[in-house]
Amino acid sequence: MGVSINIKMSETILKRRGVKDCGAVQRKLDSDVLNYCSSFVPRKSGALINSGYKGTKIGSGVICYSSPYARYQYYGVSKKGKALHYHGGGQRGSFWFDRMKATKKYSLLKDAAIAAGGKADTSKNSSSKSKTKTVRKSTDPNSRVSLAISKYRKKLGW
Repeated sequence: MGVSINIKMSETILKRRGVKDCGAVQRKLDSDVLNYCSSFVPRKSGALINSGYKGTKIGSGVICYSSPYARYQYYGVSKKGKALHYHGGGQRGSFWFDRMKATKKYSLLKDAAIAAGGKADTSKNSSSKSKTKTVRKSTDPNSRVSLAISKYRKKLGW
């Protein structure tokens, strides 16, 4: 009596789930990061927020705010080294990606899990106070988010 086992290669599984670069999960993650960041990005005329949408290729894993002053706004320091003052609301200010990730991490994880065909696990690490949810899946989109911003920083030599 023989037993036959057919195991799919991990590349095939990742591609089918949309977890590969430029896959459905990465496109969803890039799109969500831009949308969530828009409430944290400094806003006077809205040009900086729009530069994020125009400068980012959705699915690439790299978020790029392409306006010439984006670097100064992100780090909160002017060309002369003075601290910047922000307009547009209490959440807006420097290091918007890091602050967005701290508050929206579980939403990003949940949305990425759903895009990959997974399920959000609400039984672990959920508290009644914060109503956060953890996600159970094979790849961690949070590491992709960190990778996206680090690729962006490396690309511009920061």
